[in-house]
Amino acid sequence: MGTSYNYIKQNVRENAVYEFNSFPVQCNNTYYCGAFVIYFLVERFFNLDLEYEELLNDIFMSNCKDNEQTVIKFLAELKKNYG
Repeated sequence: MGTSYNYIKQNVRENAVYEFNSFPVQCNNTYYCGAFVIYFLVERFFNLDLEYEELLNDIFMSNCKDNEQTVIKFLAELKKNYG
């Protein structure tokens, strides 16, 4: 799946402001989409002083499989501490 730049351009109003990262954070076939969102929101909450791009570069790698492992470890920690 994934979202391409062209899809965004065609489906967002003309004067909209949006950012598009240069590498996919998630692999196209991941089952952890919601977990990626939660992980990002938690990291964002604790790093409000960082610019959006800086935060993305701090918490995600350019390899989507590495990112998935990071999110899986995050879920395991949540389960261990709160589960």
